[in-house]
Amino acid sequence: PFLVLAMVLSAHVTVQRFGLEGHPWHAFTAGLLAVALQQTGDLAVGVILRGSTLVAHVAEIFSVQSLPLLALLTVFAVLPLFLASQRSSAPSNSP
Repeated sequence: PFLVLAMVLSAHVTVQRFGLEGHPWHAFTAGLLAVALQQTGDLAVGVILRGSTLVAHVAEIFSVQSLPLLALLTVFAVLPLFLASQRSSAPSNSP
């Protein structure tokens, strides 16, 4: 639950901070970049703290047990695009 909360909050802040409303490709790129940075950090922690290798890490990510993680990473990549689309289609309150 904490990972999902962090994903939603980071996507929300990213869309607001960088003004990605109405820019779907920019929002999607931001999501892909966020996943890439998260996976780079995960790999670094795995190699440094667990003594894992790149091959072992990739094999672990694409194992059957990691399907929920892959689903969450996909959501993490697409969430800024979804939030940017929702905000750009929302009616404005300004005159």
